[in-house]
Amino acid sequence: MTNHNRSEWNLDFINVGYGDSIFISTGQGEMHALLVDCGDIPSRIESERGMRTTALAFLQRKGVNALDLIWLTHLHLDHVGGLEELVNSLPAAELITAYLPPEALIGAQAPVPRGASDGVVCLLTALNIYSRSLKVLKQAGTKLIVITPESKHAPLRWPGLTLTPYHAPNPLGFRFMQNCFDQALQGDPDVNALARLDLVINDLSVGLRAVGAKKAAELPGDLGLESCKTLLTGGCGVFKMPHHGHRFSVDEELMERLHPELTVISVSDNRPDGCPHSESIRLAEAHSGKVCFTDSVMWNGRREARKSVPFSL
Repeated sequence: MTNHNRSEWNLDFINVGYGDSIFISTGQGEMHALLVDCGDIPSRIESERGMRTTALAFLQRKGVNALDLIWLTHLHLDHVGGLEELVNSLPAAELITAYLPPEALIGAQAPVPRGASDGVVCLLTALNIYSRSLKVLKQAGTKLIVITPESKHAPLRWPGLTLTPYHAPNPLGFRFMQNCFDQALQGDPDVNALARLDLVINDLSVGLRAVGAKKAAELPGDLGLESCKTLLTGGCGVFKMPHHGHRFSVDEELMERLHPELTVISVSDNRPDGCPHSESIRLAEAHSGKVCFTDSVMWNGRREARKSVPFSL
């Protein structure tokens, strides 16, 4: 784009319960609207005193009627579950992802084998939602962009905003994901391979650094700690902690390097796996100006719930 007017960009870390959905927008002049991840399946977003919401409902309250970009960090259900509801209601100019099936398989549905593990079932459910959504997007003329270590990708720019993608450098994991998902959409899912993929797909996230007129945001999806330490090299205004505050989401070195004004942890109290972990929260508090949760989490005797956590770049 050639317009060099600098606009203030705002981030909203939407309370989708356990999951990620981040709205990036400017309302000055021509409105731009971008969404990073879409949260979980709407039916799985239980009410928390009316504070939890779907990505679509949040955008509709904001008056959004079209998206410039949908950015899917990775195909876990808590990041892609709300995509189908979204694309059936709002057009999107572009979609960024790390996986695209062959054109003949767009819209295809992978069978879910009986007896498959919960992780495999969730992965295939996410894949099927994604495949159906791609069909809608393709028919609407959305530009589909793949970002992997084997693709060339330049920063994306809007007036006053630059989005720079990053990901783990090894292409083997991305090829493995491509093969697993292609085979599943062809009707022959490999349960053992999908179980292995479920263990590594977080570290196949396509994260992004969003740089505004004054501040930067690090949005790494669910990248693993070692990848974050390699890829996140400077300070930032806001840091979205990967993997919902898992015990090994961050360490002292990473948090000291980023030293954000705000750390946001997208998580809910009803997580069965101990997230957010107290050590991850302690590290965030030690090296951040402020720490916020998107949903209701008891910490230091306080419990807060909100529709979203806002931040301006």
